[in-house]
Amino acid sequence: MNKMYQLSQQTWSQLRQAPRHGLGYEKIDRDSIRAGIPPARRKLHRIQVPRPGAMVGYRSDDGTFYIVWFDRDFTLYDHG
Repeated sequence: MNKMYQLSQQTWSQLRQAPRHGLGYEKIDRDSIRAGIPPARRKLHRIQVPRPGAMVGYRSDDGTFYIVWFDRDFTLYDHG
């Protein structure tokens, strides 16, 4: 919850400039996801969360980030 609060206080510009394993994010290729993807979702993003894991979701046109998956065991896609 602390991580989600910290993220909510940042702009997308600030998140884009942050390290991807810090408060930043990275884009995920749809074809790499090993689960069903909600329809009409073009761009997926991953945000690192503590004790390991990641939140994967999408950003709406108004800038809201919607969490679709919590990838706690890093099996949702190939993390390379």
